[in-house]
Amino acid sequence: MTAQYLLCGGRHPDTDDEAFQSLLADHYHNRKTEQPRCLCQDPGVPLYIAKVGDRYLLKRWPNSGAEHRYVCEKYEPPLEASGIGSLMGGAIKEEPLTGMTSLAVDFSLKKIKRAETAASAPEPVDAGADDDKTSPGSESRKLTLKSILHYLWDKSEFCRWTPNMQDRRNWAVISAHLSQTAQTLQVKQLALPQLLYIPPVWNQIDGERQSARRQSFFAGFQTRSGPKRLAMVLGEVKSIEPSQYGHRLVLKSMGDTRIYLSGSKHAELQKRFGFEVSSWRQHGDPTDNGKPHHLMVLFTASVTETGALQVEDLTMMIVNPHWLPYFSLHDGLVISTSVAMKRRFLKPMTYNLGKGRTLPSVILVDTRPLQVNLFIKTPVDTEILCRCREELIAASRGHSLVWATDGGENVYDVIDKLGRA
Repeated sequence: MTAQYLLCGGRHPDTDDEAFQSLLADHYHNRKTEQPRCLCQDPGVPLYIAKVGDRYLLKRWPNSGAEHRYVCEKYEPPLEASGIGSLMGGAIKEEPLTGMTSLAVDFSLKKIKRAETAASAPEPVDAGADDDKTSPGSESRKLTLKSILHYLWDKSEFCRWTPNMQDRRNWAVISAHLSQTAQTLQVKQLALPQLLYIPPVWNQIDGERQSARRQSFFAGFQTRSGPKRLAMVLGEVKSIEPSQYGHRLVLKSMGDTRIYLSGSKHAELQKRFGFEVSSWRQHGDPTDNGKPHHLMVLFTASVTETGALQVEDLTMMIVNPHWLPYFSLHDGLVISTSVAMKRRFLKPMTYNLGKGRTLPSVILVDTRPLQVNLFIKTPVDTEILCRCREELIAASRGHSLVWATDGGENVYDVIDKLGRA
């Protein structure tokens, strides 16, 4: 459905062009006492306009996503259906007056140089380094690296799928939207783009200029004395290969940047992200079927005097050919089947949730009369996880459906039974 908004005293469709930008600018500057509204419901749901750089963005008020009609593009699942729920208002503070969102993080952005006498002592591990090994009740109240990656993906709307998105996502689109989202975020009073580098799609003609800009960005993190500031990098993995310094991490669109993993960091990567790396190695070859899966990485790194990056902490996420994240084999199967069946759905992100917690695999928003929360039940689910799922189903809005993977019914048949709006 085409979104309709109440702007400048009239009803207007979202055309996402310069004419709509002019309309937003007019309302922003000349009608400050009138709230724009999304007309997916009657009466309309209040929105606000934020100015970020030279662009105007029509945004939901904090915690209002579930008030929109569930087929509306402004709809967001209720907080209990996403890992973001425990972070809103605390680690994530939205400021509608400025359009900015402040993030409280659970990892260090500085590396303290150890004294030479303590050079052999093990380095302290940041609180966020264990973000993918959480257990029930151990979730951090701040954003780990993993939850930063999930938040960027979520707010860039790459967890949302409609059939008309087929073949419209590539790194040029992904990196541009992630960068736009980052412009609205700040960490420790700094705008996130001052800390985070997201490589644009590589352009052969403009390659030298891109390399110069990238080198200039990382040069700003070099220090000769005192604590080293750490840069953040978000990109797609091209290869992980042995080097004389341990292992080298090569990212697409920035292959000329030397990124090194120590032996211990590489071992930690293999242990923490075995599923992600294995899935990528199995499905990441573009010569296989032309539709590879992508391994995303977000890491902090110190910058050496020669301009190389030394990884301090990292997190990974596997996404399918449509850039939709998945967290298990069955989760990936639900998502790929939903795409193949041309369904419309949202993918809830886990953020800081521990392994004893569960969420719907997808929320189908093309069903009637309500959205459907599709859960997965496997034979290896713990008693705690099963109890958590039952509690969430009882509290969920809309209809909930559980696919028991050992129940003799395949996921295609489960989804096919659901009517469409």
